Amino acid sequence: MTDTHFDVLILGTALPHSIAAAALAKAGLTVLHVDSNEHYGGPQAALTPDELAAHPWTVTHPDSAKPEQIPYARQYSISLAPAVVQSAGPFIDAIVRSGVSKYGSYKLLEALALYHPASGLLRPVPGNKEDIFRSPDLTLLEKRRLMKFLLFAAQFNHEQHGLPDSETTMGFKQWLRTKFGLGNDLQDAVCFALAMSDIGDEHTLTALRRIKSFIDATGKYGNSPFLVPYYGGLGEIAQGFCRTCAVHGGVYILGRPVDRLERLNDDLISNGKAQIQQEMENEPGVDKKSTPERWQIILNGVPDALTASVVLASVEDLPTSVRPVGIAPVSERSMACTVVITDTPVKVKLATPATERDDASPSSESPSDGAVAGSDRLADTDPPQRGTDATSTVPSDPWILEASTPQGPDDALIVFPPGSVPNGKLACAVRALSTGPKSNTTPTGRWLTHVFATDCTDSQLLTPYVDAVLQGHAPLHQRHFVARSSQWSNPINNDPALVLVDSIPLASPAEIGDIATRTAQHAFWNTMRVLRPDVAEGHDDTERIWPQEEKDADNEVAEEEW
Repeated sequence: MTDTHFDVLILGTALPHSIAAAALAKAGLTVLHVDSNEHYGGPQAALTPDELAAHPWTVTHPDSAKPEQIPYARQYSISLAPAVVQSAGPFIDAIVRSGVSKYGSYKLLEALALYHPASGLLRPVPGNKEDIFRSPDLTLLEKRRLMKFLLFAAQFNHEQHGLPDSETTMGFKQWLRTKFGLGNDLQDAVCFALAMSDIGDEHTLTALRRIKSFIDATGKYGNSPFLVPYYGGLGEIAQGFCRTCAVHGGVYILGRPVDRLERLNDDLISNGKAQIQQEMENEPGVDKKSTPERWQIILNGVPDALTASVVLASVEDLPTSVRPVGIAPVSERSMACTVVITDTPVKVKLATPATERDDASPSSESPSDGAVAGSDRLADTDPPQRGTDATSTVPSDPWILEASTPQGPDDALIVFPPGSVPNGKLACAVRALSTGPKSNTTPTGRWLTHVFATDCTDSQLLTPYVDAVLQGHAPLHQRHFVARSSQWSNPINNDPALVLVDSIPLASPAEIGDIATRTAQHAFWNTMRVLRPDVAEGHDDTERIWPQEEKDADNEVAEEEW
């Protein structure tokens, strides 16, 4: 390796690390990105069944038979963090603005369904006014109350909400009942499917913020607010960001464990970042954009010692010897997941025309067109970005009135409210994300369903929910794993050459990407404040990290440089 010094050394290819790597490389910094794994994505990786079997998160039930070999195993993409991409928000903005969208494809989620305990069926969740008015499962009074709530949520401002303190901290289901008179079934649909809450007692303010995001995303590319990434989800997107970094000069070394990581000058800890800047500015004959050597890393099997000015990493990826003083794990969350392979998609009850029920047709008192502006469909005026095929595989109005396959929707996000499944013992909501061959996560004629629950360490507790998804259909194969995420105490980090990246919590499947993007923004600006203080001056952590696109005299798009 001819160039052995880099501005930034990034440990791990988790989604926030990969986003930050692409942004730093596009900002003109030299990036060395290493991962001891042979795949991209870290805790958000997409794996084949064989790779999952070798992963430390995999668990085997004592009474289960040895897993059979899966034919065409390399054509499956099993996500360690099952998720969808919200059609509006910081994550999709980063995908588009960075150019990562051209490295992958996306399709609209075809079904958002809620398990109905009385019938044992999976029923579509109404998320906009057309869904509501055409739903045969709601009375006219329920439709009016639900529309009233959605109108309130569409106009909700998180910063200036005007709610009294007694309501902001009230349990969300209780607030829906007392404020809007929603019955229990609608409370479950709003709380667990639209707000993606795990429990009904979540604070109202937090849940309303997520519902506002849901409404803002609906209509961006079609009727569904969610996109399904191809080839396994977030892991493939993380690889797209890494590819962007590589295109802009980033160097990647995967599958090589770290033998040693050490500081080359401990004086920096006491002298602060001003020492880096002073050396950059005052050393004779040195390019002002070059950076001093502060770290050295020795990788197993790599003959050269590599150096960097700044290390960007999560605490768990750092050797104990270089972790900040006093840092320790303060909490750990887990997510149990059972992965089921079937030869049919999940069965979602198809909606029937609203005219079949006398009380289902909208009355003259129903909200006017455009009452919930955020939920109106904008597909005709706001087409998908380049690199997506979000409209090509989407059924017509509403989401799942017609299935994309004769058996059912090719992909679906299913929600089980707490206590809804017989013999289900979990006190939180359980979710299932099913994907199929149209998103290239399975071979033709096979479907992959992740059934998962946060704050659960025993995947055997998911068995009743798996049975409810399968509805009597025998699975071809099953796999189980338990994902874990640690939250660390706030360290005393006086070393500006060490930028810590927060671990991504095990959040709802629609939130992970946005959380990872905000985390990457924070890491990006912390790094730029050390290495490019002139660029970082005046910027805060919430500002964009991608140079704006400008058009030149020939109307061609040209990237602005930082």
